[in-house]
Amino acid sequence: MPEQLKCEACGIDFPTKEAMMQHGATVHKMPSTSNQFSCKSCGAQFDSMSALQEHGKKAHAM
Repeated sequence: MPEQLKCEACGIDFPTKEAMMQHGATVHKMPSTSNQFSCKSCGAQFDSMSALQEHGKKAHAM
């Protein structure tokens, strides 16, 4: 069985990346394209909220 993709904001599972991205864009007003999560401290771009959060912890002790 293919691995489900989980919404980082609410935990809902989706069968495809496209479905998950559409959900994030419409329900959570998240960017729907790659590298749309920007660090407010340094401007670095990331393709997921979790990557941005990890960057914040490591680079800015957030």
